[in-house]
Amino acid sequence: MGAIVSQQYDLPQYQHNPYQPPKPKSHKGRNALIILAAVIGILVVIGVAAAGGGANKPQAGTTTTAPPAASQQSVAPSKPAASKPVVSKPASDGITHCTGDRHKPCVVALGKPFALGKHRMEKGWKLQTQEYLGTQLVGKLTNTSNDASMAYFHVKFLQGKSVVANFQCATSDDLEPGQDEQVECVNMVDVKTSLKPGNYTSITAEADF
Repeated sequence: MGAIVSQQYDLPQYQHNPYQPPKPKSHKGRNALIILAAVIGILVVIGVAAAGGGANKPQAGTTTTAPPAASQQSVAPSKPAASKPVVSKPASDGITHCTGDRHKPCVVALGKPFALGKHRMEKGWKLQTQEYLGTQLVGKLTNTSNDASMAYFHVKFLQGKSVVANFQCATSDDLEPGQDEQVECVNMVDVKTSLKPGNYTSITAEADF
């Protein structure tokens, strides 16, 4: 038999094992990027906050005044005082001169003359009851001023503080100085009820303008 020749193969000293797990990669580069992005974000937030705070600061040369502190107790608004009638005594000419301002009632007496602004209600003015119209106030009104003027006023009949009749009086047009006109004043409260003496305790006259 022939001699058996043994053949030897030189194997490399190291052979890669395909089942060996790979070595973990280094994350140093990624961590550095995250830290850098965080620093940039913080710097941006600080810059925006600084810009916003500067917008609210007062400019140089200006002063700011803090609003007054609210009062601990609320103060109720004051109510306007009610107009009290002005009691005017008849002058030596027998005429009651109402010297109060507009919307200032003046105490007068039925049938007695009284002067109100630029006009005078002559003696003898009275209450007159007409069918379907109720009680009216009638009288003669004279312009006592030096200019043409229209009268517009009202006369109230009161029972204590209660208004039982409110007569609105007006001339038909401007009266020239010294001219007079018969006026009929309409009751604005109740035109059906007749107003009789004893149903009221006082009378006031008041100019509307």
